[in-house]
Amino acid sequence: MYIKIDTPRLIQGIGERNYQEDACSPSQDKLNNSCKAFVVCDGMGGHEHGEEASKLVAEGLIENYPIYMNENPTDQQFLLLFKHVRQLLDNHPHSDDGERHMGTTFTFVALTSKGVLAAHIGDSTIYVIRPNKITELIYRSEDHTPVYRLVQNQQLSPLQALTYQYRNTLDKAVLPHENIEPDIKIISDIQPGDYILLCTDGVTENLTDEMIRFIFAPYRTINEISDLIQRHCSLSSDNHTALIIPIIGIENNAEDQENQAAENITDKITPPSIDMDAYLKKEADKHLQQNTMGVNTRPEDLYAE
Repeated sequence: MYIKIDTPRLIQGIGERNYQEDACSPSQDKLNNSCKAFVVCDGMGGHEHGEEASKLVAEGLIENYPIYMNENPTDQQFLLLFKHVRQLLDNHPHSDDGERHMGTTFTFVALTSKGVLAAHIGDSTIYVIRPNKITELIYRSEDHTPVYRLVQNQQLSPLQALTYQYRNTLDKAVLPHENIEPDIKIISDIQPGDYILLCTDGVTENLTDEMIRFIFAPYRTINEISDLIQRHCSLSSDNHTALIIPIIGIENNAEDQENQAAENITDKITPPSIDMDAYLKKEADKHLQQNTMGVNTRPEDLYAE
């Protein structure tokens, strides 16, 4: 599988903060339709060097991606890449401060021959969106937060979650000297017209998943989608970063074509005909032999597969 994209769109702002702790890689000036991997990170606002952590992780994952990953990457390859970047964070001058001064969330996607490899830690979110008659969320990463679990368990509604007192509390984050592994998934159900969205919680601060579906309605252009997200982000008090990656084509490679040819051959094989009268008579005789006055005389058959 070869996934073709249009030039990604980056929406970013500082909100009501004094500085930007979000990071995106590749950066705005390097984003184009030949990029194969993307990262969005949110430096943790309560940590003094959050902006350094987010930049280090975002740039480290993209710069080292070609070293650790190939066209058919595995979970283990990504974990080795992530371990290398985590070591870079461990070696940062502020990683051994008396208190934790560095931390970040991260979202990562790579376009591979198997589909989209997605990995994340924290409450920055990955969406794979399909604008059909009813826009579908093909994939939505699970936030590592108590409030996300409350919504999933139907203890809070999505609207209540927007104003929940502890909505910014994290279960997991990328921290120095903490061996926390990311969630990793390969999304193979990718079609032309789909969108990938990576965003920090400054974007979803005022957006539910249903609102995301509304923004990515099938009648909207990429410019209209970008404009709507920008308008919503203007209401955010937090740093916000949204990266939109439009999927414009899927090309099958030789292996995909061979698999498809094998499936077509299998579909054309005619199953052997069955004499249903003989089959039913045989089953009836078997039933009579095994049952006497309604009692099964071969109880071991009750557990047969």
